[in-house]
Amino acid sequence: MNMTFAIYILVFKDKDYLKIGMTGVGRNRITQIEPLWGRVDPIESCYSIVTGKMAFEVERALHVILSGYRVSDSGEAGYTEIFSIKALSMAILMLEAYSQDSVIKGIVPDLSFGS
Repeated sequence: MNMTFAIYILVFKDKDYLKIGMTGVGRNRITQIEPLWGRVDPIESCYSIVTGKMAFEVERALHVILSGYRVSDSGEAGYTEIFSIKALSMAILMLEAYSQDSVIKGIVPDLSFGS
């Protein structure tokens, strides 16, 4: 059975960066991220649902394509997934193209991803 994942683009309030990552659908990954990187903007953030190993390929492709926008080389947990806010529109277009599904704008009020 294939697992379902959310490939997310999180925009951080009052910051000039975004985070691109992946989590199992229904998991509240954001509560783990906010203490490290700051408050997530639930309105500007988005995600796409991807099934199976394709999810890993989509996330990796986004990281490679947007590597020129990476803003941190600190070695902190998750730093390879942090990019300049300037990459947001490109990241959304790439996510839609690679996931072959629509990008869902906004994150539900409890800051988790829908199933």
